[in-house]
Amino acid sequence: MKKIFQFLLVIGLSLMTFSCYYDELADQATLPLPQNISFQDQVQPIFNQNCVNCHNGNQNPDLRSGNSFTALLGGGFVIPSESENSILYKSLIGQGAPLMPPSGGISQTKINVVKQWIDEGALNN
Repeated sequence: MKKIFQFLLVIGLSLMTFSCYYDELADQATLPLPQNISFQDQVQPIFNQNCVNCHNGNQNPDLRSGNSFTALLGGGFVIPSESENSILYKSLIGQGAPLMPPSGGISQTKINVVKQWIDEGALNN
């Protein structure tokens, strides 16, 4: 009985040691994004979580819900279908504009959502 227990213990430890050897998590930045990014459901929550502490009406653009879409497009921060030329996108990647948020930026996945929304025409959907 003792030998069976030892054998099972060795097998169990071996499986735990080598079972995840080839497992890799996909990089979030490379996961495909859904088509037709929704401004209200996917982009505005990014602003709510990361931007409205500063961009709350006291600093342009005003990124609070209900104001952000007009402030971004009317203020020239977003050029529909041209993320590479949009100040918003440039700010998120810190190239050609100061990095936002200044405390260290946001995840690449969130940046990709905003970029795709702009490239899809920056719709108010």
